[in-house]
Amino acid sequence: MIYNTRDNIERAAQAIREDSVGFTTGYPDLDKITCGLKPGEVTVIGGWPGMGKSALMGNIVSRSAVQLPQLVFSQEMSVRTLMARMLMDVGQLPAFRLREGDLSDDEQKRKDVAITKLKNRPIFIDGSTKITPKMVDEQCQHITENVAEQFVVHIDYLQMMKPNSTTGSKRTDVDSILEDLCEIAKNRNIPIVLLCQLKRPDEQKYGREPRLSDLKESSGIEQFASQVVLIHRPAYYQMTTINASATDNGEAYLIVAKNRHGSQGKVPLLWLAEFTSFQSMDVMDEDTDNLYKAPDEPVMDEGPTPSEMADQFAQDYSLPAEEAQQGIEPALDGTDPNDPAPGEQTDFLDDLTPPEVDEDIPF
Repeated sequence: MIYNTRDNIERAAQAIREDSVGFTTGYPDLDKITCGLKPGEVTVIGGWPGMGKSALMGNIVSRSAVQLPQLVFSQEMSVRTLMARMLMDVGQLPAFRLREGDLSDDEQKRKDVAITKLKNRPIFIDGSTKITPKMVDEQCQHITENVAEQFVVHIDYLQMMKPNSTTGSKRTDVDSILEDLCEIAKNRNIPIVLLCQLKRPDEQKYGREPRLSDLKESSGIEQFASQVVLIHRPAYYQMTTINASATDNGEAYLIVAKNRHGSQGKVPLLWLAEFTSFQSMDVMDEDTDNLYKAPDEPVMDEGPTPSEMADQFAQDYSLPAEEAQQGIEPALDGTDPNDPAPGEQTDFLDDLTPPEVDEDIPF
């Protein structure tokens, strides 16, 4: 069939406007370059070890959950540690003070507010290890049937995944995983955010900005991903290899190294190590709908209980009625005896109802 521009150009222009807008990452300057997380596409976030890939993923999850549900596959970090990190980010709470249980009145107030906010955001975490694209697709089907058709998938991280069927070649297996994830994103019309390790640079080049050629084990990463964002923190290298007494001044950048729908660019951020949090430079600008500051008034005791909130959530999303789960006790050291054993999957539907969270989480 042949189309003429006279009859179709206006519809094409409308489609361009509609297709150019994705879901927010929670970082306005990054969204301006990438147009957000676009349905049907895979966005790769790459970085060397220690750059904060998992932290950035948690930050994006908690922010983007204000707009739509989030499905997280946390292979490297325990579920409770990831929850603890999101709590530190949203409440801007220092980890060492949480461990010691020595919070000021203002910090306690921010903690209570952060707990309330996270309880009301549809975030679902699968802590299974060595996941495959088939497992990802199955959990996506659960979300589609029980929560919503539109959601964002986050996977930490690519090199820990297993292919649906191995070929014996790491490079070929990684390409197979990427191809399958792209197919899932397109078929379900959802964004997938995929973390990726970068190859270690030569010592003489240690400390330089990362680039696409550093993507580990597969040239297919660059081929299949619609967007590639690389994390760079210059002070990290001074602290680890040049001067052990150096301090981190918080300088950080997100380098948009590939953008299928636009230009490349560099987004400056502020890295707050004590909160495991990346913050936008305009974080104090109320026009950005900043949901990560405590309100002027403290959280009151009145209002629905956690169990009532869980029941309301189940009703809103047409989920099976369940009793509220036990309280969360995040393990900040990354260990948790209640997490599934390697290769073991929990009943995902049991996790669709948010857990009951005590007002005072014992760290």
